Amino acid sequence: MPTVTTEGLQDTAAVEAATFDAQWAVAAGSADALQATFPTTVEELTDGLILAVRAGAANATATPTFAPDDLTPHTITKLGGVALVAGDIYGAGHELLLRYRASATRWELLNPATQAVPAYYFKALALDAIGSNVNTAQPWFPSQGAVTLPVGTYRFRGRLYLSRSAGSTSHTTAILFGGTATLASNDFVAGAKEGDTSALADLSVIPATGVTTSVVAKAASTSTTEQAFFDVEGIFIVTVAGTVIPQFQYSAAPGGAPTVLRGTFCEIMARTNPSGTWS
Repeated sequence: MPTVTTEGLQDTAAVEAATFDAQWAVAAGSADALQATFPTTVEELTDGLILAVRAGAANATATPTFAPDDLTPHTITKLGGVALVAGDIYGAGHELLLRYRASATRWELLNPATQAVPAYYFKALALDAIGSNVNTAQPWFPSQGAVTLPVGTYRFRGRLYLSRSAGSTSHTTAILFGGTATLASNDFVAGAKEGDTSALADLSVIPATGVTTSVVAKAASTSTTEQAFFDVEGIFIVTVAGTVIPQFQYSAAPGGAPTVLRGTFCEIMARTNPSGTWS
């Protein structure tokens, strides 16, 4: 392949500044099955081969392919093997740089339009919200309490603040997760402030393991002015996409509806290994 020397780089000899001149062609085929015919026919795919292509349209799928000079098409990925998202090939006129990875038989898009950022979901109450005087599970966020998650592994953490001003029926308080998603595992630690006031107190902690775990985090209370604080953190694995709902549940209706206080939040972060796996 011919080279172009870039004389004029400060303190760099011309021979040291030589750069490869990648072959270039206008893409044919379709948006998700790119083809190209190059001035010098590409007869075989070698590891590290770079080809430049002017796209004719944006990709619509996560698995577009590229085939130079009628060779076998291979999938295009990015960032070390991460699947593309729709629009990584931005559209007509996007000048693509594609490097072939022989060990994985794929093309690496060196200049995708978007970057792979792990999915992040966050919800916080800016204003107090009213819960329900029931002994069934209810969401941390009385409205818009569910988040829809794709298949994957997630780390989550959250804090739940509850206040009541009526009712003296004895009840415990549990932490659990509802929704339509199928969880292969749901392992977390739930902590609750001891006592029923906002005064300084110890935090009692209990682990929860299993798929549909509901764990009692706060001991029985008969206070008519119960102030409760919960700190929750853990990992769950979604095997079938669907909704996930952070919830709490009284063992008995306390006699007065709780207020979910502003500052209550939950964050859910997708966890992958874009830089490699542990060994």
